[in-house]
Amino acid sequence: MNIAKQDRRWPDRPDPENIVELRGVRLDYGILNVLHDVNLTIREGETVAIIGPSGSGKTTLLRCINYLARPTAGEVWVDRHLVGQVEKGGKLHPATEGVLRLHRLETGMVFQQFNLFRNMTVLQNVMYAPVACRVTSKEEARDRAVRLIERVGLGGKLSARPHELSGGQQQRIAIARALAMQPKVMLFDEATSALDPELAREVLEVMRELAREGMTMVVVTHEMGFARNVADRVVFMENGRIVEDGAPAVIFSDQAPKRIRNFLSH
Repeated sequence: MNIAKQDRRWPDRPDPENIVELRGVRLDYGILNVLHDVNLTIREGETVAIIGPSGSGKTTLLRCINYLARPTAGEVWVDRHLVGQVEKGGKLHPATEGVLRLHRLETGMVFQQFNLFRNMTVLQNVMYAPVACRVTSKEEARDRAVRLIERVGLGGKLSARPHELSGGQQQRIAIARALAMQPKVMLFDEATSALDPELAREVLEVMRELAREGMTMVVVTHEMGFARNVADRVVFMENGRIVEDGAPAVIFSDQAPKRIRNFLSH
């Protein structure tokens, strides 16, 4: 049943400690079922790594959290707000694009590609969204942008254009740009997959620092070292389903199910 056709009353709110909660999330593209009844909770301050073979639904799951992909069924909650749906007359209805934009302010997303504005400087790239969305004044946005650019180790690059930066530097600026909106949750979709190992280490160190500072993060990754050593939990997906959800010490051990051990061995 398409979510737009549901006739349901407002559901129970999540546990206050759950910053993200997915309930029975399904996503279909025509006859293709991409996600199957996914249930997932993430507590504030957790770093959750999502791993699994290509085509298992990892990126789609991430995009459902901020409704870049609209689930066919189920509920997505971020910071106890029901994303993508609104209540009218005591019943749920699909949110308009304008309301969705407000919902997405709760999440920052970093993609595989950096997607920086080529015609803007580093400082302008990081300032742009808070000013355009009118969440802060231009002066406040500039001050915050400078602090964030310094935080990712690129304080000397404020006036540089994206083409003057390495891939690792561009991705670090993309992280600063996402943080500029002061999101409750950061979503990373294979943020290092387009980088060589040396540049990937630069980006991973920024992500490790965010984890140490208590930022809630959901990280789709093939970086098993990050999943093992930084994540609080590791979620293994296959065929659109969550197959296992546990502590890294269990997932990366001989106690893990054979399918996961086979995946990790490659």
